[in-house]
Amino acid sequence: LIREGRQEKKVLALTFDDGPDPTTTPAVLDALRGEHASDTADLDYAWLCGESGLVTGIRRLLVKELGIERRHVLFSGYWKLGAARG
Repeated sequence: LIREGRQEKKVLALTFDDGPDPTTTPAVLDALRGEHASDTADLDYAWLCGESGLVTGIRRLLVKELGIERRHVLFSGYWKLGAARG
């Protein structure tokens, strides 16, 4: 995880241009659970944006597995894999 900017608040911001991937998606989830779990343990806020199923899964991990308050996680699944646009 990359830390930038002021450090008064602990914020996680993730954006994904592609959908769930059999290689990268588990790697992101493992990073949030594993070696970077301490970085996410006391987040003040998380912002997630990308394919609906992917960001919903990450939000679920942050809330249910890592104990981040649900109201502190904003997510936007602005598109859905396999769904037509329009």
